Amino acid sequence: MLHVVFEAIVLGIVQGLTEFIPVSSSGHLLLLGELLTTSISSFYFDVVVNIGTLSALIVYFRKRLVEIARNWSIIGLLSLTTVPAVIIGVILPDAVLDSIRSPQVVLVNMFVVSLLMLAADRWKTTDQRLPSNLQALAIGVAQVLAFIPGTSRSGITILAGRATGLSYTNAAEYSFIASIPIIGGAVIKTLLDGSGDTAAQPWVVYAVGIISAGVAGWIAIAFVLKLLQQSGFKYFAYYRIIFVIMVSLLLLID
Repeated sequence: MLHVVFEAIVLGIVQGLTEFIPVSSSGHLLLLGELLTTSISSFYFDVVVNIGTLSALIVYFRKRLVEIARNWSIIGLLSLTTVPAVIIGVILPDAVLDSIRSPQVVLVNMFVVSLLMLAADRWKTTDQRLPSNLQALAIGVAQVLAFIPGTSRSGITILAGRATGLSYTNAAEYSFIASIPIIGGAVIKTLLDGSGDTAAQPWVVYAVGIISAGVAGWIAIAFVLKLLQQSGFKYFAYYRIIFVIMVSLLLLID
């Protein structure tokens, strides 16, 4: 039991860090499971620990969320960003999502997105803090790509924000806040379908995973906002490329 709790703590930390650091949380959790053969490898656990990352978002942006709650125009923008992923999430069968959860898919997507990150520094930046309606919808369409493991929801939406002219800081803040309904919806959907979990764990395993993810997530949000403002995407892109090379070698050796 203790080793399962330890695994839950480690996986929770990985989830919390990589949910906001643009290196792909689902990709890291999937590859970690492949390399370490953990006792916890279910999609159900991956989603449930997002209760922790969702809590981190709400706590970190609590003042901004109060402002947004009073501004219907911003709520409208967030709705435009949310709708494409909700539609795909509802109509896409779970079997399709399971079929693309492979190390090969993760590694290819991590590498491709890293190249886009390296190009992002050259994109034009405007002074606008929020996207227009069309830009918000474009970010929402990009967010659909996050269903593919290895893409990174935060990475692809920040990239989309940069492509539409937002600065790194503004694109990241909007990306993080826009993830609240997506993460919340995914958690609710998974809890309602909880009977389909094929690797159920005792409640304490989920609890420590959620707490670990929440603490790590709060740290990750602050870290990403600061590093993006200082250096852009380049260090995240370098990390992804090195990660792809190392994991590819490990999988070949294995």
